[in-house]
Amino acid sequence: MIVPHHQGVLDQFPGGGAALGQALAAVGARVNRTCGLHVHHDARHLSEATILRLAAMTVDLGDALDELVAASRRRAAWNTYCTRFDANDLSALQGLGLRGFAQHASRYKTLNLSAFLRHGTVEFRQHQGTVEAEKVLAWVDLGQALIRAASRGDRVDGVALGDLLEWSPTQQAWWGARHQALAAAA
Repeated sequence: MIVPHHQGVLDQFPGGGAALGQALAAVGARVNRTCGLHVHHDARHLSEATILRLAAMTVDLGDALDELVAASRRRAAWNTYCTRFDANDLSALQGLGLRGFAQHASRYKTLNLSAFLRHGTVEFRQHQGTVEAEKVLAWVDLGQALIRAASRGDRVDGVALGDLLEWSPTQQAWWGARHQALAAAA
């Protein structure tokens, strides 16, 4: 899925995107625990400095982001298709620059920057597979919010994730309930 630069996807779809859910059901879409939801966000308008800030945010918020996805997507030993973008990756990115890093980086990271050279996108790969439209739209929103925060130059130190990402009341409630459900299941 490639997402153009915009905001508030979840709020734009009354009922959580019923049309998207119906389309997925109509084609018989199914997932299992080995599937992931990978969303490409248009990054052609982003400066290299913004992408560096986005990568640093991803590292700094790694644990908080892990709490928003299923346990099977959190540093699972078997999950080699989505390993965490970590401090080592960030250091390599800072040393090589975006183009140098993207040429050699694995795409199998929670934040895939190698997609920038090929597609002009940044890809968030961390979410578990789903055919539930509301979860898809919420993950799109989360990626867009991270990009907006990086574009503004926001700092993550001591700031609640929902405040940093300027979530609407709808988004705050949805992610709060999602976080509780995932914590109970873990």
